[in-house]
Amino acid sequence: NMERLHAVNSDVDFTFLRMAFEGDLLEGLNYVQDLFHEETHHMLHRAHLENELLFILYLLTVTCLWYGVLFRGVSNSADKELNRARDFVTRIPLQVMTAREM
Repeated sequence: NMERLHAVNSDVDFTFLRMAFEGDLLEGLNYVQDLFHEETHHMLHRAHLENELLFILYLLTVTCLWYGVLFRGVSNSADKELNRARDFVTRIPLQVMTAREM
C-alpha cells in the first residue's frame, strides 16, 4: 500500500488532478453535510410540531372529558335534588292536614 501511495504521489498527472480538484471535493462534502443537517433539522422540527399537536389534542380531550363527567355528575345530582324537593312539596299538604281533614 505504501508503494501504491508513493506511486500515486509521484505521478505528475494525478498530482495535478488532486491539486486542481481538491477544493471541489471538500465543497461537495460540505454541501452534502449541509444538506444532511438541513434535512435532519427539518425532520426534527416537523416531529416536534406533530408532538405538540398530539399533546394539545390530548389536553383538549382530557379537558372535554373531565368537563363532561363533572357537568354530567353535577347535572344528575341537581336532578336528584330537584326530584326530592318536588316530592317533599307534594307531601306538605298531607303532613300539614290532620287526620280529620283528610
